[in-house]
Amino acid sequence: MTPTSPTGSKRRRWPTERSGFTLVEVTIVISIILILVGIASPMLKNVAETAKLKSTAKMIRSLLLYARDVAITEGTDYLVVFDLDNQIFWLSDRSALDQGDLTLSLLGGSQTGEMSYEEGAQGGSSSTTPYEGEGEGTTVSRTSMILGVPKKPHENVRIIALETNHEAGRQIVTRGLDYIPFSMLGTSESSKVYLASPTGKYMAVVVKRSGIISIERVSEEELQSAGVDLTFAYAR
Repeated sequence: MTPTSPTGSKRRRWPTERSGFTLVEVTIVISIILILVGIASPMLKNVAETAKLKSTAKMIRSLLLYARDVAITEGTDYLVVFDLDNQIFWLSDRSALDQGDLTLSLLGGSQTGEMSYEEGAQGGSSSTTPYEGEGEGTTVSRTSMILGVPKKPHENVRIIALETNHEAGRQIVTRGLDYIPFSMLGTSESSKVYLASPTGKYMAVVVKRSGIISIERVSEEELQSAGVDLTFAYAR
């Protein structure tokens, strides 16, 4: 018989409420979470490594743009030098090339004073700027804070090859030092900087003779077709 209230209305029976979860339910939920984490981890790692690859390509492009612009502004040739063995690159003036030693303008491995292309470009069209508080005639070039300062790719990203077109013609460099030059007219040589991530993604920073600089994705097949020996590049 259904109990009634003092007013005569029937009272509803509520099901007995459970508190907490059983051990089986907790185990199932944890197992599902672990499976999802296992599936997502490689995807997240791939996204992170691709982001580092793109960021390194943009960093190299920025320095190349800076070299081109300052060559036009100062009316003299500038280079971006790449040391593939030590995985560093830096801005150099023409004197290092004329003297036959590309490391002459390289500072002693210090990262101090490193700036972006945008920061360097704020120097305006004037090639020299007096220091504040210094006497008249004391000037500093636009390149003073960046010339010879080594930059490195982001972690796990490698510069695997440099394609150049110097007087000897087209060549693929995977070891040692080489450079990409810019003339006072802003022109260059047809060049490419090839980059790789550990997840098998590749990019190229492309420099055209006109001085136009772009970033492109490249496949392993395209690298092999260009003559880049990936086995040799990673064997260092």
